[in-house]
Amino acid sequence: MCSGPERGLVSAGTVGLSFAPSWAAGTDRAARVPWDRLERRLRGSLVLPTDPDYPRARHLALLQFDAVSPQAIAYCATENDIRECVLFARHHALPVTPRSGGHNLAGWSTTTGLVIDLSRIAHVTPGADTVRVGPGAQAVDILAALAPHGMQIPAGLCATVCPGGFVTGGGIGMTTRVGGLGADRLVSARVVLADGQVVHCSEDRHSELFWALRGGGGGNFGIVSEFEMRPTRIQRVAGYNLAWPWDRAADVTRAWQEWTANGPDALGGTLDLLLTDAAEGVRPLALVGGFLAGPRAELETLLDQLCSLVGSAPTSRETREQSYQAEMMSLWGCSGTAAECHLEGDNPVATVPRHEVIVATGRLLADPLGTTDTEAALAALESGRHAGQFHNLSMYALGGAAGRVRPDETAFVHRSARFFTGYSAGFLHADDVRAGRAAAERWVDDGMLVIDPHRSGPAYINFPDLKLPNWQTSYYGANYPRLRRVKRHYDPDAFFHRPQSIEL
Repeated sequence: MCSGPERGLVSAGTVGLSFAPSWAAGTDRAARVPWDRLERRLRGSLVLPTDPDYPRARHLALLQFDAVSPQAIAYCATENDIRECVLFARHHALPVTPRSGGHNLAGWSTTTGLVIDLSRIAHVTPGADTVRVGPGAQAVDILAALAPHGMQIPAGLCATVCPGGFVTGGGIGMTTRVGGLGADRLVSARVVLADGQVVHCSEDRHSELFWALRGGGGGNFGIVSEFEMRPTRIQRVAGYNLAWPWDRAADVTRAWQEWTANGPDALGGTLDLLLTDAAEGVRPLALVGGFLAGPRAELETLLDQLCSLVGSAPTSRETREQSYQAEMMSLWGCSGTAAECHLEGDNPVATVPRHEVIVATGRLLADPLGTTDTEAALAALESGRHAGQFHNLSMYALGGAAGRVRPDETAFVHRSARFFTGYSAGFLHADDVRAGRAAAERWVDDGMLVIDPHRSGPAYINFPDLKLPNWQTSYYGANYPRLRRVKRHYDPDAFFHRPQSIEL
């Protein structure tokens, strides 16, 4: 289950795929391609529109992209399977897209051509100083595999997100302040290029490609078949959840930004200003949560400081000390086993439901919202009431270790960002989607005009926004020309392309 920004900002629903072909159209196109030749070369399996597994195989994490009909989905079992898919697609001029966890927020995990599914390349192999993981290993499974070794690698606030997209886009998580971004923990990667060549890149080999993979966004330069990561070793953490009444929301927002920006690196957290139902008369909530990679006593002192900055005691205050694994499972909303914390349909015991539609976008902020902007942001949250929807303004604490990396040291340029923030809207009932989606999109757009009046501010490629007028600068800043040089060298024909791909 997703929470925090990856619950509240789960999908850039104001954007999406411009194509939505019918299932029958996918069948007709697929019939003209000699898929049996590819199937014979795979250790994994190939699913076509005529197969009974096809409806499930084309699913992403969000139901809003179910209308897209790939010609085929290849479940790759090995690195060579990826290579065979790439060469086959090139020969038959098929569009391709890699799919790890299927969470891409603009629907870029699917295509009308060949989906190269990586979910079966999901190994987690701890070593003495590094961990090797497959691109399709889900965060909850990585957590379970590494916990006995006292290791972790960065994860977001959604249990079923995978490294394939998370790391290559930067990788913001609850340990960003104490351990850096996911991209900052990358030691090396194996990559299948557009010509079928497999390269092993690191600081010493194919160093420009290695640089680009750390924040340049997934599906731009090749398909990563394995990540080698440098783990953190956080044994126990102190978790916290606090709530204030809505009439203190402005004070909480101001205080939380100051508190997190000036807090120790070990402190991670989120602020959610949440309407659980945007019907008239429902009062929003001001919620603060996260954990400290340290003892509970230190956390209590820090929370006393936050309450002092707010100027009033919260209506509820909960703290706990437990293992990192237990805290992350709680944060994800996982009360059972790792297998149960998979999306429904992934395995017989999976319980996490797929979202219908969620509309969201966000920006990276170097400075706190001032008094005027805070008041305007809260007013925007309360506007556009629509029963049956949830509305949320989220803020996610950044800085710390991630902020001490030079902007040009990796492709992730936004090293001065101290917060990731944005608006999101979702639906409490599936029947409300058709009638309410346009209103939800207007509400999100109106809110973002407060945070980013020209819709041109710093943005996070893992939360894509197709309405950005100058996405090259918003995502990549001064690093974009270098990314283009890497693209021209490693993918000179732009075989890997999608909306907002790195240009040649």
